[in-house]
Amino acid sequence: MKRSRFLYKILLGRLGKQVWLAKGKEGIIAYVIAEPAEQDQRIVELGGRADGIHSIFAHFVENSDTRYIHIRSPWSHPLNSLLFHISSRWNLGTIRMMKIIDLKATLSGFAHQLGARYNALGMEGSRSVVLRMSNTDQQVEVTFSSEGATVKEAATSTNAISLSDREMARFVFGPGAPGTVANLTENMGFLDALLPVDFYLWPNETV
Repeated sequence: MKRSRFLYKILLGRLGKQVWLAKGKEGIIAYVIAEPAEQDQRIVELGGRADGIHSIFAHFVENSDTRYIHIRSPWSHPLNSLLFHISSRWNLGTIRMMKIIDLKATLSGFAHQLGARYNALGMEGSRSVVLRMSNTDQQVEVTFSSEGATVKEAATSTNAISLSDREMARFVFGPGAPGTVANLTENMGFLDALLPVDFYLWPNETV
């Protein structure tokens, strides 16, 4: 998802939000969006260089009454190694419930990401997987090749991975690898390296 300048103004201008910036010689290098309380800073979004993020957190601790900093970050955020290193506690949890309405449209939206991951594995040739949502009879075929990933509606297949809508949401979005949701055959094991997809909405996105 890409935000427009107008949407940024809405999100960053809401009451109760503070936007902190770290500057370097080349300009702004990091930002943190916080919802402050009396002795607490709830971080609802962050981004930028690790040294800039660390400087902002150090400022909270050294120049205010902040005792606790609660940070939510995506599963695959590049700064998670820093956050894990400086944290006293760490836990994994979901902040939203996911439901797939249109399986073909959902997977098509992530086709570029899945294709890039497949090519990064260095696998030769092409592979196809048929996914079926048992309670809606939606069935799609996802084909992976050096040209990327393509998604199309599929005819009935006895080799389809058939899952309920809830299981399919876990299969695609996690948490955990697809192999924890479905019994993958040996030739489908590569899906554990492609899924779950990288998708996250910051708490700052919600009202």
